[in-house]
Amino acid sequence: MTRGEMYELACILCERHSATISSSYRSVARNEATKGAVADSWHLQGMAFDIEPDNRDSVQMIASDARRFGVRALVYPHHVHIQPD
Repeated sequence: MTRGEMYELACILCERHSATISSSYRSVARNEATKGAVADSWHLQGMAFDIEPDNRDSVQMIASDARRFGVRALVYPHHVHIQPD
């Protein structure tokens, strides 16, 4: 999946689930300053997106929907992280 396709998917998920993108591309400095970030994060390539729903109860639904599109979805208490699988 390309960067553009990942972004388009993130936008679709946000629209379907009343959510916003809370993180996408990160510089190395920003990634190093982000708690819990890994050194080889997909965010560094603009290929990962954190999606934060208006209703926190929606995180599981967002993750399930994302997985149907063939991407990896990691669930956190307040957001879903999507990246290529």
